[in-house]
Amino acid sequence: MKTELEIETRNTPHSELLAFHSDEDGMETMQIVMIIAVAAIVLLFVKSQWETISSWASGLISQVTGWTG
Repeated sequence: MKTELEIETRNTPHSELLAFHSDEDGMETMQIVMIIAVAAIVLLFVKSQWETISSWASGLISQVTGWTG
């Protein structure tokens, strides 16, 4: 039979966090969600800076294709 102290320490947030950390069942899903979040941030940045990126890329393409040596 478990003592009251064992029952109380088992349900603390710290012990729950340790149990979650040692359990890797949801790790793949968490990694996918994090990748999607990073991709969304990058897409938002590109969308907000599209004019600058587009003119910069066009300039680079012009330099590469217009080079005569």
